[in-house]
Amino acid sequence: MNTGAHTDITLTNSPTLIDGAIYTVSFGATDLAGNSATTVSTTGITYDVTAPTISSTTPSQNSYINNTKVSYTLSESAASGTITWTRTGGSADSNSPHAKALAGDELNTGAHTDITLTNNPTLVEGAIYTISFDAKDLGGNAATTISNTAITYDASAPTISSTLPAANSYVNHARVSYTLSEAISSGTVTWTRTGGSEDTNSPHAKALSGDELNTGAHTDITLTNSPTLIDGAIYTVSFGATDLAGNSATTVSTTGITYDVTAPTISSTTPSQNSYINNTKVSYTLSESAASGTITWTRTGGSEDSNSPHAKALTGDELNSGAHTDITLTNSPTLVDAMYTVSFDAIDVAGNAATTVSASNVTYDFTAPTLLKVTPAADSFLPIADNSKIRIDFSEPITAYNVDASSKLGTNLNTSIQQDSDSLVISVNAPLTSLDTLTFKVTNLTDRGGTVGDAIEISYQTSILADYNNDYKVDVQDLANFVSLWPNLDLGPANGTIPYLTPEMDGLANLRDVGIFTRMWHWSYANNGASSKVFTSIGEPITINHSSDKIIVPIPDNAVAGEILLQYQETDIDLGLSDEVTENRMVISNRDAVQGLLAVNFGYMKQMQNKELGFSVQHKGKSNSDFTISYVYYDVNNTVVNMGTQDFDLKAIPLEFALHENYPNPFNPTTTLRFDLPEVSNITLTIYNMLGQKVKTFNMQSTPAGYHSVTWDATNDLGEQVGAGVYLYQLQAKGFVKTRKMVLLK
Repeated sequence: MNTGAHTDITLTNSPTLIDGAIYTVSFGATDLAGNSATTVSTTGITYDVTAPTISSTTPSQNSYINNTKVSYTLSESAASGTITWTRTGGSADSNSPHAKALAGDELNTGAHTDITLTNNPTLVEGAIYTISFDAKDLGGNAATTISNTAITYDASAPTISSTLPAANSYVNHARVSYTLSEAISSGTVTWTRTGGSEDTNSPHAKALSGDELNTGAHTDITLTNSPTLIDGAIYTVSFGATDLAGNSATTVSTTGITYDVTAPTISSTTPSQNSYINNTKVSYTLSESAASGTITWTRTGGSEDSNSPHAKALTGDELNSGAHTDITLTNSPTLVDAMYTVSFDAIDVAGNAATTVSASNVTYDFTAPTLLKVTPAADSFLPIADNSKIRIDFSEPITAYNVDASSKLGTNLNTSIQQDSDSLVISVNAPLTSLDTLTFKVTNLTDRGGTVGDAIEISYQTSILADYNNDYKVDVQDLANFVSLWPNLDLGPANGTIPYLTPEMDGLANLRDVGIFTRMWHWSYANNGASSKVFTSIGEPITINHSSDKIIVPIPDNAVAGEILLQYQETDIDLGLSDEVTENRMVISNRDAVQGLLAVNFGYMKQMQNKELGFSVQHKGKSNSDFTISYVYYDVNNTVVNMGTQDFDLKAIPLEFALHENYPNPFNPTTTLRFDLPEVSNITLTIYNMLGQKVKTFNMQSTPAGYHSVTWDATNDLGEQVGAGVYLYQLQAKGFVKTRKMVLLK
């Protein structure tokens, strides 16, 4: 009750008012003197002891915002209010805290939704704040502070990067890749068809979920909400995202993405299974272009290949869709002569792998076929009267060839050919022409791989007709064959000119065959001759009987043919063959008078006993002559049974008795009396004078045949010289008597 100011006091007798009531407050006073003051009254005084409440605040706790808008509800109008942003983390904010007073309508009671304050704060990107709401009502009651913590201020939109699939790519799946600059609250990957196969469900907008919303790289993932795409359709793939603060990323789109889940097919491949080839060319057809492809050669047999397998990548045009026919790869393998499995692989641009196509047992043969062996050997003889077969063996099987058969003499050849895997058999049909050369030329010799070998030329000689042992001669050995085969042989008749005869066998053994053999023997002798020979002794020497006028050569019983050569002095004697051909014996002879050589071949067509050959001798002079007999005999097996050479001295023996003119005549003091004895004789040579008286007698007993002479020295039987004059000399021998005159001069 004291005088003076009483400020903001609680009365001792304080009233109990009713909250919310409106009062008029009147002040009255009586001083100590009893004076009453004029009553002072104030009206419209509201008694308010209830604090205001703040509710429905945003941003909420742990939220992300990209603006400074706020929401709150006041239970009553406030006399004042403040919203304070206090940094608690994240980016630094040097101006924190940001206490912003409410103004104007912002103080009104009721809801204030998503408003931008008149006093709007400037926040820092990436900073984390606690937002506190404060208010006092008109009664001065302060509201309980409302604080929302961990509010991140984020005004930057998220970025989407490193997206896959890439533009204009091919995929065989719906997997995607992307990188988020920050975690997002929502995101969508949308596949929108722009071409290719129809897709009635396009677009396919697929929301991201779970970890797919997290910040960072999401690589080659299959979305939880993966789309069902259409094979062959072309899409634009769009990536959208909104972060926790509601910032929307710029949409990232990739165009021209082809969805391809169909694997490429490889067809029409060569080389084919079980084939043979001589090059590394290949053929294949791709149903679509490939991103990569490989052809692999793996050795499975044949020659060793240390570099196997040969995996060769396709390049350039080799990867294009369509047919690739008989091409040489850019990366061509180097193979050996071996067996391989050839495998074709391809992956299309979407990554679909084709089913491997393999061809097994492919034999690569780069080596040309060559000649291994010829049977009979080249340059050997082909029989002219019998069919022949020529076998040509090659280094490997062949598939093609040409054979040209020709005759040096121009004979039309009758041939046929049989092919085995790795050989040819050429049948040459008789008859052929004697002494011909046949040439067989094999060209275009092609193996299973198609490699062509060099031309092969093979020549043969045809036998000489009647040359049974093919020694280019028709001689005694062939005669031995001839008579041994008789009558089971056939040489003729024959056409042509010696020696180029073509037999036309008649199936008979007769004189035609003998004649052909004889003609061929004479041709051979004329071309080869039968020069003097000295035969090595085989067997016991034969006993050859000879006299002045004949020679008898015995033939062994087991001999069927033989040759006898008589070499003589043609100036001294002439030799002749006494025996000729009979029905059981062939005798062929040739005389060379210049060389003094008589060659005789003989053959017996029938077994005989006491066989011999006789030769006649005619002396050309009175002197003795030596000669040589060479002989060889063959049995039925053409084996030598006897062979040898013997030398003889053949005495000159006259054919008749004769007394010849003495020499000299006239004479002094001696003269020679000559006489001939054709046989051994006892002779008397008597000299008479003209009176008939015996002057000298020469008695010569058993005088051998031959040419003889006696010298008279003009003496008588007493050894006395006789006088000059005419004398007679007389030869007496076996009834032969001959007298001649001679004159002695003094």
